[in-house]
Amino acid sequence: MITAESKLRVAVKTLQSARKKLHADFPEWNFTLDGKLIGDIGEAYAKAHFSLVKIDSNSKAHDFKAPDGRLVQVKITQKKTLGLGISAPTFDYFIALCLSENGDFQVVYNGKGSRVYKRKGHPPKKSISVIKLKELNKQVDKSETIPSKQNTK
Repeated sequence: MITAESKLRVAVKTLQSARKKLHADFPEWNFTLDGKLIGDIGEAYAKAHFSLVKIDSNSKAHDFKAPDGRLVQVKITQKKTLGLGISAPTFDYFIALCLSENGDFQVVYNGKGSRVYKRKGHPPKKSISVIKLKELNKQVDKSETIPSKQNTK
């Protein structure tokens, strides 16, 4: 059986291949996959990887509800930094993803949102480095994470 995650990987590889071809033919432009498309890819992965339910699309603070009722915001990047899209603390739980060019997804943070936007010595910012997210993720107790489907079997 082909999983949703596998389908996403194949689709991302196809998109990346098309992006590279466009850039080779038109080197003045990068044809970067970003914005709404990459955000939708991240949310689709999160829904498939974690047992999440999409909530009202008008909600700016949260994208999903976990099976236990926790509200979750999902963000994704292909770069060294991740845009949080906040000017004030807003999300209860936060899952940050990093997408490689070959279509592999990495969960770089999975825990309470407050750890990200209330990090010591830093007021809320609109972005955070992937390295810092990985450091913060090491502080997350397993009981705080949103469990992946693999961890719930």
